[in-house]
Amino acid sequence: MASADSNAVPLVIASVNEVSGDDWTGISDQKRRKQLQNRLNQRAYSSEASLNEKWFHRILTVPIMRNAVIIGTCMDIELLTGRRYSSTISKAVVELSREVRKLVSQLSIETYSDISSERQRSRPNNLTVSQRRVSAVAFAAPAYVDDDLIFAVMHLVKASTIGLLSDGVQLDIIAGTFGLFTPPMFLQRLQGLHLWGRSCPYQAQGKVPDAQATQHLVALEHLVSLKGGLRKIKAPGFAAALHQFDVIHCAKRLNPPKFELPERSVRLSKHVEWLRHSCPRRVGLCGLENTPRGLSLLESLEDLHILCCWITSVLDRENQHVSAGSQGVIFPSMPSTEDLTTLRTLIEHRLLSFVPDPDDRFELLAHTAAMIFMHGVVFPLPNRSPMQMLIQRLVDGFQDLQLHLRELEEQRFLLWVLMMGAMATSDAEAERLFFVERLAVLIGQVGISSWEDLKTVLSGYLWVDWGCDAGAKAVWRMMFQA
Repeated sequence: MASADSNAVPLVIASVNEVSGDDWTGISDQKRRKQLQNRLNQRAYSSEASLNEKWFHRILTVPIMRNAVIIGTCMDIELLTGRRYSSTISKAVVELSREVRKLVSQLSIETYSDISSERQRSRPNNLTVSQRRVSAVAFAAPAYVDDDLIFAVMHLVKASTIGLLSDGVQLDIIAGTFGLFTPPMFLQRLQGLHLWGRSCPYQAQGKVPDAQATQHLVALEHLVSLKGGLRKIKAPGFAAALHQFDVIHCAKRLNPPKFELPERSVRLSKHVEWLRHSCPRRVGLCGLENTPRGLSLLESLEDLHILCCWITSVLDRENQHVSAGSQGVIFPSMPSTEDLTTLRTLIEHRLLSFVPDPDDRFELLAHTAAMIFMHGVVFPLPNRSPMQMLIQRLVDGFQDLQLHLRELEEQRFLLWVLMMGAMATSDAEAERLFFVERLAVLIGQVGISSWEDLKTVLSGYLWVDWGCDAGAKAVWRMMFQA
């Protein structure tokens, strides 16, 4: 997991087209190169046009879709501008709820016949009538559930996450949300306002999610289960949106995702697996590759390194800058926003699903540090709560750990883990001193005497200059002050 420098980028980007059969790198015939380039552009355009036509037609002709889109659009504008659209949202919510009740009432009564009486007794009594009907079918056989119904309930989750009459808050990131990490703005916005919803500023202030939103979320999970999972979703692009919606909600609380991977994520994971095996293995993390569980985690971290290479290539292009290490290299194509989002959500899904062995200290530390890197740099959620949970988890992992008794490889790994912990903290959090003091002791034992030496060690693990260097230099200065 070496630092994602530009030297690794050309291989990664070129491979995206190789797997589709339209790779034009290495072809000297200009006419043939142009044909392949045009084919890729036409395919992308026709796919986007077809998708837009289908969704636009549904929005115009289906009331439940129209009201759901009105809700989502108004919430996005609220977050971007701070203006209030409560009356419009309230009216759309009332209409949408009426349509949802109508569709739920049309679900086949036969799907409820096999639910045990025990499950009926254990169901909460404070659910609405429609939610009781939906929750009763969590383990029933797949049934016909219209995609429009699931789309509508997803928007009810967002609309009820925060009270409609609360004060408007713009999508401004609170200082210290990402600790000392410096994620670029385009990564902060890749979550998608339409998926994050109003919970973003509300939960960043430390308030609990609304109970009604939780109930709607339970109903959404049961509807997808009743339908037979994301693989049964037919609306173009909707399965991927549901998956990202689920991952974002679970990331806020570090819970395992509820939905399986959609088809696009599965396809991309195969492409990334090919990339992973075509490159030499990066630095192993203290024997993780020696066990099946550790190997699974290590593969996720290697995929995270590939994602960082993609992001670095985008930033280089945005800044109209190519590093000295890749001078003269032709970039055949840039990774699309959809590819970046899909791979990032896929990795987050896998990391959230991974449960470290409580008896394996280094597996726990590696997983926690990787999650901190993910949420601080690559998947920068505008929500401080999950980062604070990860910091506490890391502090607990270092309790009673004798740093001076470790071998050199383990000490270098612990340097990176401690740096992740220090950079995750905000200026007001006491845990920063915990990590800085241990870093100061450990760099002396390893024999590091300069920032350049420390950077060399850190770059052997998950690291990107644009997201980590500034914060790490600040921690380096703190060590001498401590």
